[in-house]
Amino acid sequence: MKKGKMFEIFFTTDYVTEESWLNFILYVSKLNGLFIPWKIYVKFEKNNIRYFIKTKNDMPTTLTNLNDFLLQKIENINFKQSLFYLKSLYIVTNKEKSIIDIYDKNESKYCKKMDIAQIKIIPLINKNFLYSSFAIFKKKNKQIFKKFLFNIPNQFLSIDFSKHTRFLYRKDIKRYLNVEKTVKLFESDNKNGILKIDAFPYLQDDYFLNLNKYDFDKHSLVIGGSRNWKI
Repeated sequence: MKKGKMFEIFFTTDYVTEESWLNFILYVSKLNGLFIPWKIYVKFEKNNIRYFIKTKNDMPTTLTNLNDFLLQKIENINFKQSLFYLKSLYIVTNKEKSIIDIYDKNESKYCKKMDIAQIKIIPLINKNFLYSSFAIFKKKNKQIFKKFLFNIPNQFLSIDFSKHTRFLYRKDIKRYLNVEKTVKLFESDNKNGILKIDAFPYLQDDYFLNLNKYDFDKHSLVIGGSRNWKI
């Protein structure tokens, strides 16, 4: 899947459960299409953990009955690593349910830090799916490729950040404009646009306030320090 749609995942809770992750995988698989592969990426940036998905089809900002997740469409990110790395298998034990368990074990025991992990999902019929996963670790100047065996994707992805306080996750939804009451005025066409609006999490892409649809005699625009704005 060289070409596709890239989205970053934002969480609305400190703990997305294994059940929620499983429902997320099944729902995205349904939207993306039967037998069409898509990918989940987990990227470690010091103490920050960022989640991404890459799909063939567009995804909505919010998913029905999955309130723990928000999806923001972003520019396609190239996660391709160096071709010169050591390859081996990694058998996931019962003590390593989540990606954090694997991260901690490799950091403390082998002085290796996980850089990025990938899970490839292939949807099948009756809510079944095939998957494969791997991670790339860094040790000094070396990159080490580990193909995982026996890990379960929804367990692998689920982290209780209220307990793993050394890590942070993306949850800055509150920094965005509150445009819920005015979103009906926006258009995706930037022709005659007088203001570009980042309408996330209400809409996926950038939208514009159209000059021809705005009555300056009847309305005013007020922008406050709280990032809320009213018309």
